[in-house]
Amino acid sequence: MYFSFQSILVRTGYTLDVTTGQRKYGGPPPNWEGPTPGSGCEVFCGKIPKDMYEDELIPLFEKCGRIWDLRLMMDPMTGSNRGYAFITFTTRDAAQIAVKELDNHEIKPGKTLKVNISVPNLRLFVGNIPKSKGKEEILDEFGKLTAGLTEVIIYSSPDDKKKNRGFCFLEYESHKAASLAKRRLGTGRSKVWGCDIIVDWADPQEEPDEATMSKVRY
Repeated sequence: MYFSFQSILVRTGYTLDVTTGQRKYGGPPPNWEGPTPGSGCEVFCGKIPKDMYEDELIPLFEKCGRIWDLRLMMDPMTGSNRGYAFITFTTRDAAQIAVKELDNHEIKPGKTLKVNISVPNLRLFVGNIPKSKGKEEILDEFGKLTAGLTEVIIYSSPDDKKKNRGFCFLEYESHKAASLAKRRLGTGRSKVWGCDIIVDWADPQEEPDEATMSKVRY
């Protein structure tokens, strides 16, 4: 993988920025003079095999148009990818082509990709909250700490419907409001009900999948 990816970097002149939780290729392209891509230029790619990296993903998406950047989400604990990436193209047309050409594309035998136009992430995952707190209490508490909170989603404990499972999702009125809330809550200085909470972007899917839910300790 390393050698083939190095050759892509040499060929394109793009850079790779590795941070905790993601690997970012490009953005902006070398000698770029146009505007930053707007809404509709980014696609979400899910169901990526965990052992797949940019050396296989970039050539695939390059066929659809010029890539602005590709962000592959990583699991810091295991070093494997988290099964999804965001690809921003320089034009909306290229993003539309990517959805048309690559949604349900068989990347490996029996493994198909999920590709759709990315919607702004409005939702945060918050873990390590007291299980005794109900939806209204959570809404009230986080509403005081952050601006633009519109909804709280909790999953009830199977044993006691009045209790949550120790986590919730917070939904905000805009991506900007969610980003500011994540920054504020994620500083490590925010204690909520005396607890050190965990804050992250909610994975861009409607509900937690079974594998995720099985890891949640009731």
